[in-house]
Amino acid sequence: MPGPPPQALPTSSADLRAITVALARQMLASIGSGWQAPNGSNNAADALALAASFADLRAELLGAWAQIFVSSATSNNGLLSEWEALLAIPVDGTLPDADRQARLVAFMRSAIAGTPQGIESAVASYAGSCTVVETSAADVEDSNPPLAPEPRQVFFFAVVVPLAIVEFAQKNAQVRAIVDRMKPAHTNYSVTNAVGIKAETAANLAEITAVGA
Repeated sequence: MPGPPPQALPTSSADLRAITVALARQMLASIGSGWQAPNGSNNAADALALAASFADLRAELLGAWAQIFVSSATSNNGLLSEWEALLAIPVDGTLPDADRQARLVAFMRSAIAGTPQGIESAVASYAGSCTVVETSAADVEDSNPPLAPEPRQVFFFAVVVPLAIVEFAQKNAQVRAIVDRMKPAHTNYSVTNAVGIKAETAANLAEITAVGA
């Protein structure tokens, strides 16, 4: 008949981490009932000491694993700055890690082709939401008064993001850095929180911020 299960290890001591006790119990369970570890025994002390080493190793491995990904890399003894240097993003230590991580995700997404959908995906990962509104030749010709569809107006688009992003100069600059990295060379754009498709002059065709078509 199988013997009694391994005796439980103490959990009340403030010196013992929960993960240490859990790992010690797992080790004892894998050994079987032939090796008992009563509370306060040498066997219990040995199991806890070995489990503490495994717990430290586990924490180090999980910490290193987090640095592999831009969404979880940290600035405190982490690789956040190295990721920014790799992607040629200026390091800004005044930003919280969450903002820097979001910026890295956006820049990595910006490596895909500069389509409206690609720009929307990249900017949204940083700004929370994004819609790209393109200006067509028909929009220019249908403006009041009618305007000739010059390339400067036709190849203009608006990047529509939340108002908090538009008004916060630092975040606005980050959005522009993402778009600049992605947009086709012959295009220009504005960053706004709302956009209409009509304008009175060519100069403000894509800059207008009145809501509604």
